[in-house]
Amino acid sequence: MRSPLLRRSPIPCESPRKRAFFWGFLDFSPRLLISYIKRLFFYFRAVKVIPKAPERTFAADMMLGKLARWMRVLGFDVLYLNPVEDGRLIEISRREGRVLLTRDTRLVRRRGVAEYLLVTCNDPPAQLEEVIRAYPVFRERILSRCILCNRSLTPISREDARPFVPDYVYLAESKFGRCLSCQRVYWKGSHYRNMVRSCSSLLQDHE
Repeated sequence: MRSPLLRRSPIPCESPRKRAFFWGFLDFSPRLLISYIKRLFFYFRAVKVIPKAPERTFAADMMLGKLARWMRVLGFDVLYLNPVEDGRLIEISRREGRVLLTRDTRLVRRRGVAEYLLVTCNDPPAQLEEVIRAYPVFRERILSRCILCNRSLTPISREDARPFVPDYVYLAESKFGRCLSCQRVYWKGSHYRNMVRSCSSLLQDHE
């Protein structure tokens, strides 16, 4: 199937033989080359560049601890404090521009609540699906955060990771990341593949 560029702006060629190869590139006529460059220039000027949706950050209430951990697996920045008073949670989410995640209908009616997502399901996988319906997931950020501390992982060398991982992991893996808060070391082993497999169906349904 031809691309929209070729369908909308066919490049003139002097013979069907030349049209069959590289869309006219084998015709070295200066007139045709200039014509092609002009068409390409005006085509890209007409293309509207749609900026990537900004990454959102979140604050989860005390009832959504498992959801917070699963969201961190997918790379979301999710603040989770337990215990925390409702007023304090509202203050933090508003000050830091975080989306408030809660199951408490009374909490979202309190003064000072800005953006929020009222989670209605009981099961964590279903709760995660509610979040994915409302906010995009960036695949390249999966397992880029510490599941416990919510800190972004810092890449480290194999030698730096060696004291913290089993020998077979050191020999089999080449890329490691460490949380600078709790010093936990992560690598994309079987646990990574299992997590991605668990979330893949949700991601495919909402892409």
